[in-house]
Amino acid sequence: MASACAAAVTLFLPLQAQAACTGPTSDYHCDGSAPVVINHSSSDSVGVYNASAFVNGPFTPASGSDITVVNDGAIGSLPGSVSPIGLGIFTDQSAGGASSVVSNGTVTGSGGGIHMRHWKNEFNASLTTNAAVSTPGGGALAVTHAGSGNIVIRVNAGVTAAQRAIGSYHVGTGTSEINLNAASGGSTLISSGLNGVFIGNTTDSGFTSNAGEVVVNVGTGVTVDAVTNAVFANVYSASNVVVNNRGRLTSGSTGSTAVVNLQGNTTYAGAASERLVVNNTGTIERKGGAAFAVSTANAGLTLTNDGSITGPVRSAVPANQDNTIADEVTLRAGSLAGNIQLYNGDDVVKWTGGTYAGTIALGNGSDQLTVSTGNIGGASVTFDGGDDVSAADGMVDTLTLKDLGAPVTLAGANLVNWEIIRLENARVALSDSALTTGSESALGLFIDPRSTLTAGAALALTGNASVHPGGLFIGNGAGAGQYLVSAQLDHQGNIALGNGAAGDVVTVGTYLTGGGHLAIDTVLAGDGSASDRLVVNGDVRIGSGGPTVIEVTNANGAGAEAPGGILLVTVNGASPAGAFVLGGPATVNGYVYALEQVGPNWYLKSTKVDLLPQTISFTSTPPAAPGVGAGTYAASATATSGLPVTLTSTTPAVCTIAGGTVTFVGIGTCTLAANQPGDNTYLPASQVLQSFEVKGAPNPGAATPVPVLHPAALALLGALAAVFGMGALRRREPRR
Repeated sequence: MASACAAAVTLFLPLQAQAACTGPTSDYHCDGSAPVVINHSSSDSVGVYNASAFVNGPFTPASGSDITVVNDGAIGSLPGSVSPIGLGIFTDQSAGGASSVVSNGTVTGSGGGIHMRHWKNEFNASLTTNAAVSTPGGGALAVTHAGSGNIVIRVNAGVTAAQRAIGSYHVGTGTSEINLNAASGGSTLISSGLNGVFIGNTTDSGFTSNAGEVVVNVGTGVTVDAVTNAVFANVYSASNVVVNNRGRLTSGSTGSTAVVNLQGNTTYAGAASERLVVNNTGTIERKGGAAFAVSTANAGLTLTNDGSITGPVRSAVPANQDNTIADEVTLRAGSLAGNIQLYNGDDVVKWTGGTYAGTIALGNGSDQLTVSTGNIGGASVTFDGGDDVSAADGMVDTLTLKDLGAPVTLAGANLVNWEIIRLENARVALSDSALTTGSESALGLFIDPRSTLTAGAALALTGNASVHPGGLFIGNGAGAGQYLVSAQLDHQGNIALGNGAAGDVVTVGTYLTGGGHLAIDTVLAGDGSASDRLVVNGDVRIGSGGPTVIEVTNANGAGAEAPGGILLVTVNGASPAGAFVLGGPATVNGYVYALEQVGPNWYLKSTKVDLLPQTISFTSTPPAAPGVGAGTYAASATATSGLPVTLTSTTPAVCTIAGGTVTFVGIGTCTLAANQPGDNTYLPASQVLQSFEVKGAPNPGAATPVPVLHPAALALLGALAAVFGMGALRRREPRR
């Protein structure tokens, strides 16, 4: 036996133990089946190793002693005379030393399952279950620690309770880790009424500070199903509550808050330091009447989703709190069906993969939303930056549509409260006619060199717009388009109104040139002819990129004198010389149009010029009487103007031509036509024809002549034949 002061205390509890063991200072040996209640007062450790029916606490060793409980049997409840009443296993580490409970057998307690209480020290408390634990009351598993030591809970089998099936209560500075694992070869169900997994750092007197992190790991094959919150954390600390979910978290009672819920401090104003971190590759499902799938109150939120989330996501701040909680949400894969509502703070949301349907609404703060997945196309989404579109309050919200791949269609009405909207390598079409951005300096809509924004018959942009070099805005107004930029248009890229019909109008507040191109349709005819136009209500300024280049496409104009001009640009403010230039000659039927500034406005004016004549000649000679299918002919012709000549066949049943090569397909006359339509300098040339005959198929080869013999030779051959014939007859006669 060990010495009275230093020996470890070991309890051997046979199946038929009959008596309880209390307080000796030497090794224990207890027989009988009654519950074992140990009130230990020595400095020895207390160990209980059970292979029988019951092992129950409380175990309260002296300073420096450890508590170890290993259950291999089936445990019921403590008797009514032992407090706390109704527990299966209860340990109370009131002094120094660690605590460890490993339960390999079932535990059923009327008032709880396994509870461990650890007072203020630096030692750890660990609880492992490898068999089912259940209670009709609350707290199937509960570990409380008030010191700097850590809590570790490992659950490898099912747990059932009316509320708080698994609880970790840490009011010290240590960390807590809860691992929920699937049973070997199967699955694990954590079932509870209120709060499946409960995390707290409160005492009966209220909140106390806990700087330690709490981690909940939900493994594959594990389901936490609660009437209210599947995971609930009630903390008041500077730490994170991390939920790594690879299993299934569900809840759904009407009036319940969320499947995963963190309640931070609500008693003070200022920056909250608590944060809920959710890494989901499994399933988080709001069923029935639960308000949210994931929720925080007065605490930050970091959510990364690669799995499935059904239900809204919220990070809420009470009205009396400062706007200093920054939330982060990343949608990388899987799906999320439900609104994302993040309140005050500089929030960051990234949608890089997977599907999403709902509204992303961000509160006060300088928020950033980046969408870089083509899955946005056709999705039912609304993006709300929060507060307003002014930077006067010090808050600037930015929406970036980036690397979208295929073109996507969005409604401008669903992109609201963004001071800045950026298109970066994105092709976006607007399905409606309104969009609002910021109108102050450095705010607005930005179209980068690899991006295109397409509008229909109308677009009213309230704010600034900037088309970077290589960027493109397309207006599909078909001659009736109305496009408005209420503030400044910084035009460095391309604006395309050309669609074959003149009459589209772009109206801007102020206009900054930057070497961009404006492609328009104009009826090249007389004064006042129809044209797409640019209207500047304020001033025009020439930027560092140079003047705007206007590219004119004729919309079926026949040309005419236009001394008064065709209006292209109207300027109601300052209009410096050289702000606009024509991209190339505009000439129709001898009328040459040039861009001229008249006052602040810009017009196309025409003058008549005499066009030069030109003639065509063939420079190739056809073959003489070619046969059908016999080779080809390389035809060519030139014009005195040097302009290209077009060759066609007027007799395709006899010959065809492609790329200058003539093929003979039938008998008859092959006729080739050479044409040159002229241009802004030369008149059309007279057509020139080239004709030649195509014969039938080539003649077959000549027959080999039969040799003809002279009559004398024929007579000699006849005589020889007679001689040989007589000899043959004599050989066949019989002998006499």
